[in-house]
Order: sequence, then structure tokens, then C-alpha cells
Amino acid sequence: MENLCGMTGNTYAVVDMQKIKRNVEKIKAHIGNKVTLLPVLKGSTCGHGLEEIGTFLVEQCGIQMLCVGQTIEAQRLRESGVTCDILVLGGTPFHNIPYVVDHDLTTTLSNLDYAHRLSDEAQRQRKRAKVHLKINSGLGRMGVCPGKELADLLAGLQELPGIEVEGAYTHFSNSAKLDTSIIEQEAARFDAALDQIERAGITLTYRHAANTPATVRFPQYHYNMVRSLLLLVGYDWSVDQDNRLGLEKVLCDPD
Repeated sequence: MENLCGMTGNTYAVVDMQKIKRNVEKIKAHIGNKVTLLPVLKGSTCGHGLEEIGTFLVEQCGIQMLCVGQTIEAQRLRESGVTCDILVLGGTPFHNIPYVVDHDLTTTLSNLDYAHRLSDEAQRQRKRAKVHLKINSGLGRMGVCPGKELADLLAGLQELPGIEVEGAYTHFSNSAKLDTSIIEQEAARFDAALDQIERAGITLTYRHAANTPATVRFPQYHYNMVRSLLLLVGYDWSVDQDNRLGLEKVLCDPD
């Protein structure tokens, strides 16, 4: 445990990193060795810490890719020495594009306007910018819909050098409900999008849809990557069974 003598803040949180490591091991055992765990560290890992946890996950837990919500979080990780792949889930403002290309960040892509600007910057820097296509399977918050909308995007991407489509993902609107009909419909839409992408001649390295509850409850929707934040820090809030993975809360009292 870190020695807290000399700290002057009124409040602080103590995180047991070994509990995070044990949680990661339990998650990996649950998803199997054919599925990659993508830790989500947005919101400073829900207040548990960003740089410290990101560095620990890479150096001590064998994590090869991290995920954040905004470019500034990826910047903080890069400045702390994290060199692994980092996926930015949220939309990337256009003024962030030079930074994400220069620092080899993977960004979310769902429209041609962003794609054109990213391609131009990647060519200017003589690089290839990796992206994950965001599919709107029902949440409606962000993404491209399967069908004509996705077809137009894929056709436009064929004409843009400098962009590498590494993955595609969706976000289930509510995978915690006992009624599974909604997630089944959304998974079917995502499957249709994956088929459309493959028929367009794009081979995806990563396909991911499962968030925290879906990672626990629905192995059939793991594809080859799952995303979670809360499982890392010990919170499994599935409604049908409490903490089935036996995770540990990582916040603890100081010695």
C-alpha cells in the first residue's frame, strides 16, 4: 500500500491494484482465450484513477489495448508513458485529428466528413490512421445504420487513403434487462452490419459489442472482444445474478 504521509488533499481514494489484477484474471477466465478484454478507462475509470490503472493494466496484467471516452484521456495516458493501442470511443473533434494521428490513436468513425479529414491528416503525416466503425444497432446515440447508410460510408472509404478499418463495434441499449428480446434484435442488426462490411472486402481484426452486463450474461455476443469498466473495479450489476464472477471491490481503507 502506498504511504500517504505528506498528502495534503482533504479526500483521497485508495485502490488495491492487486484486486484489479485478480479481477482481470477472472474476467479473462470467463471470456476465454479467443476473446480479447478491452478495458474502458473513461471518467478516470469511474474515479479510480486513469494513468495509474492504465499503466498497471499494460505492465502487470497483459492488456494490449485500452479504451477511453475522449482524446484528452488518451493524451494523459500517452504522456504517462503508455504506448499500447488506445481506442477513443467518443466522437473526435476535428481539431483533435492532428493529435490522434501523430500519437497513433485509434478513433471511432461513423461518417464520411470525419473520414475525409482524418484521411487528409494521415496523408499529410505519411501515416495510416486506424479506426473502428461504430454501428448503430438500436441505441441511437451515435453510429451508422446497417443498409444504405453503411453502404454509402463503405463506398466512400474505398476512395480514402491513409485509413485502416481495424474493427467495428456497437453498444447495446440495455443488456441488463431480464427480457432478452431487445439485445437479440440489436445483435442481429450488428451481425448484418458485419456481413455487409465483409462483403465490401474489409477484413476486421476486432468485432465487439458486449459492455459490462453483456460480458457477464451473454457469451454468444462476445464476438472476439469485450469492453468493460465496472468489472475491472469489482462491480457486476447484472440483474439476474449478483457478482457471478466473484469480483472484488478495489477501493479499500488505508493502512
